[in-house]
Amino acid sequence: ADRFRGGIFTHSFLNSIDYHRWHSPVQGQVLETRIIQGQTYLDIAVDQVLEDGKPVNHLSALDGTGYQFVQTRGLIVIDSPIGLVACLPMGMAQVSSVVITAEVGKTLHKGEELGYFQFGGSDFVMVFERASNVQLIGQAGVHVQQGSWIGNAFPYSRQV
Repeated sequence: ADRFRGGIFTHSFLNSIDYHRWHSPVQGQVLETRIIQGQTYLDIAVDQVLEDGKPVNHLSALDGTGYQFVQTRGLIVIDSPIGLVACLPMGMAQVSSVVITAEVGKTLHKGEELGYFQFGGSDFVMVFERASNVQLIGQAGVHVQQGSWIGNAFPYSRQV
C-alpha cells in the first residue's frame, strides 16, 4: 500500500446500461486477486459554498441510519512497465457482484479482460503507484465508452 500513497487514481461509475466488463489498463503480470465482501453506509449532506467566487461542494457524513447495504469489492494488482497498478471493481447495492477472471501469475496484454459485473450499476477504480508516470486527460462528469483514451502512461526506470 505504501507504493500507492501519493499516486494517481481514477474513479468510474457504471450505470445499469453501461458495459460491465473490465479490461487491463496496462500490460503486466497479475500479482494478486481477491474478492472483498463488506458493509457500506451512505448518508451524505452536500453544502455548496463560494470559495474565491467559485462554487465548492462540502461533503459531510451524517450520523444516522442512512443507506446501508452489502458491497462486493475486488482487488487486482498488476506489475507493469509503469509500476504497480491496482484495479478495484465495486459492485453496488442489491446487485453487488464481482467476478474476477484474471489469474495470479498470468501476464496480461493491455486490454485483456480482468473480469465483470453480473448486473447493475457499479464503480471501477484504478490506482497507479506514486512513481508511475501517468497523465490523465479524462474529464469528470463526461461519459466515455469502453476502450476510450483517458490518459497516457510512460514506462520509468526502476533503478534507485
